[in-house]
Amino acid sequence: MSVQNRPWHFGSDGSSPLDRVKRVGFEGQFRGENISETYETELVTLGAWMDQTDTRRVILDPTVTDVGFSWYQESNGKIWWTLVLGSQS
Repeated sequence: MSVQNRPWHFGSDGSSPLDRVKRVGFEGQFRGENISETYETELVTLGAWMDQTDTRRVILDPTVTDVGFSWYQESNGKIWWTLVLGSQS
């Protein structure tokens, strides 16, 4: 996202979230991805996701058993957040 300077689900290499979870060896079911571009903390970002119907639905999916959470901070302080959720079933 940082390379493209926009928050969106497809990587600069054209990869989708599903492509990336497979690339790192996750063998379960991909359930969703939330992303954000902000200068805020992880708790503020989580709160913003919980305030939105679509991103809250991803977080509260009762089938989710696996969670990946990552961030990248640019030198100007901008933070790019990614939350990936999956399940083993």
